Amino acid sequence: MQKPQDKLRRSAGARAFTLVELMIVLVIIGILAGIAVYNFKGQTDNAKKQATIAKFKQIKVALNTYYGSYSAYPPTASAGGGLPLLIQAGLLTQNAAKDAWDMDVQYFSPAGNAPFALVSNGADKLPQTEDDIVEYPDQ
Repeated sequence: MQKPQDKLRRSAGARAFTLVELMIVLVIIGILAGIAVYNFKGQTDNAKKQATIAKFKQIKVALNTYYGSYSAYPPTASAGGGLPLLIQAGLLTQNAAKDAWDMDVQYFSPAGNAPFALVSNGADKLPQTEDDIVEYPDQ
């Protein structure tokens, strides 16, 4: 004669997952997580690039305001001007003069055929590489 406890143990064991089933589920979850990480990996740098471009627009507004007041764009920082001059004038905040990688935005005036150029070294923080972001005034 079977004891009631034996029936309870068998029915509980029949309802449980096997180790193989659990491993299959974990492998599937791992594959899906890997795909998600791969797809979202580049999105952080892309978001930082877009944030830096938005800061460039803010700097351009400050530069155009300065130009409206003084009929000239500020000289480069080496000549005692640049973005620090805009910060001192209250046209720009210290945070707005930094890119999304917390590096100072570089300002050059004049810049070839343009009155000024704004440059961010990008994610690698090295000048003149392919990830640099360069903006000129709207013409």
